[in-house]
Order: sequence, then C-alpha cells, then structure tokens
Amino acid sequence: MQVRSLVTVLVSLVCFGCPLGLSEPLSPVGSELLDEQLLGQWVAIPVEGEKHENGRVSVFRFDSSEYYLEFSEEGAVEDRMAAHISVIAGQKFLNVRDIEDPNGLYNFARYTVSADGDLSFQFIKDDLFPDGQTSAKAVRKLVEDDPRYPGLFDPNAIRLRRVR
Repeated sequence: MQVRSLVTVLVSLVCFGCPLGLSEPLSPVGSELLDEQLLGQWVAIPVEGEKHENGRVSVFRFDSSEYYLEFSEEGAVEDRMAAHISVIAGQKFLNVRDIEDPNGLYNFARYTVSADGDLSFQFIKDDLFPDGQTSAKAVRKLVEDDPRYPGLFDPNAIRLRRVR
C-alpha cells in the first residue's frame, strides 16, 4: 500500500482534487472570530495499516478572525494558506485559500473537534455543481436547507491530532 504524506494529501485535495473552489468565501473574513481550538501543530491520525506520517499542519493566529496555515514535511514548509471560519446551520467551516496565489480559489471544509481534542474535517465536493453553476450563496443555502445533504462532503474525513 502506498503511503501518502499528510502534506501531499491536504495540498492535493485543496489544489488538485475534487473540493469545490469558488472565488468568494462562504462568509466574509471577520464575520466569525477564531476558534482557539484550531491553533497549534497537528499531525495526521494514522489510518490502520498505514505508516505514521511526518507531515504537519501548523495553525497560527493571523489576526482576530483569520488563520495562517503552514503545511510542512520533514521540517520544510511546503505550502502556506489563509483560512477563516463560517458558521452555517450550526456547522463550522473553514474557507481556505492559497496565499501564494493571488487569484486562488476558496475551498471549504466542515470541521469538528472531538471531546479528546482531535480535529476532523471534510471538504465540500465539486461534483454536485456543474462548472460555473454555483456561488457561495447557493452553497450556503444548500447547507442551510439540508446540512446532511447526500454527497455534499468528501466521505474521507481527514483526522488530525494536536502535538503542540
């Protein structure tokens, strides 16, 4: 079985995979304050049968409403992203964009933090929306109308554990 690093999985999901990408976020930056639970360094929780990964996600406070994220592998920073929170129908979403691409699209990941502090998130998939046929407003309405809409989220949740 091929083992993929956390950084490779996250970056390919955001940059090349199937997450929905839009030019506008689900809500404006500043509409929600930071969730302090997200701050820190995280590593992937190994899937049974796979080797532990060396990749890390570091989440820093950028200001009162936006995060700065670094994806690193073996100590070298591979990617830098910005993120902010949107709350829709009681669910928390990260609006994530590549800060090194001024024309970069926003991707959206629903996240939860478990009682033991583990972070889990799932990206909104793009296959429900024909190219150019959706907007942040339409996605918000879909989530508000049916937060458990079948096929809206990638079924493979990414699970992380805080290390610092």
